[in-house]
Amino acid sequence: MVAAVLDACVLVPAALRDVLLRSERYRLYAAVWSDDILTEVRRTLITRGLATEKQSEGLLATLEREFPNARIGRERYEAFIDTMTNHLKDRHVLAAAKAFPASVVVTLNLRDFPPASAVPHGIVIRSPDDFLVKLWSDSAPLLIHILRQQAAALRRPEHTLE
Repeated sequence: MVAAVLDACVLVPAALRDVLLRSERYRLYAAVWSDDILTEVRRTLITRGLATEKQSEGLLATLEREFPNARIGRERYEAFIDTMTNHLKDRHVLAAAKAFPASVVVTLNLRDFPPASAVPHGIVIRSPDDFLVKLWSDSAPLLIHILRQQAAALRRPEHTLE
């Protein structure tokens, strides 16, 4: 099973976070995030007005409880941060992928992860769209089931996959 680091930018939007985490639950891949990524998620949710401090803490507690093997502590990747050559603000993400090890980083910030910074570490950078297309190509019926579940969980207003 492939391990994928989920950058903060893909954990902030609720619908995207939901489909990625539901896919992890069905073991389509193993989700990974770092202490720094979770700090960034919390900060972004609060500063953008997407969640209160209490709500963001609740989300992080839920992630910890429901995905206990996903978090990689800073002590495991800190030594790699300065060796990374991608954008300075996102070096911790690539360092966490190397330390885990994860073969994929899922991010919306593709420009911050040029191939030359990731390939030497055996890491592929994918947009969430490309990552989900890959999951689709591997397990389309299961991903359809996941998307139907996600749509059915929406209550205001009610939704279907269609």
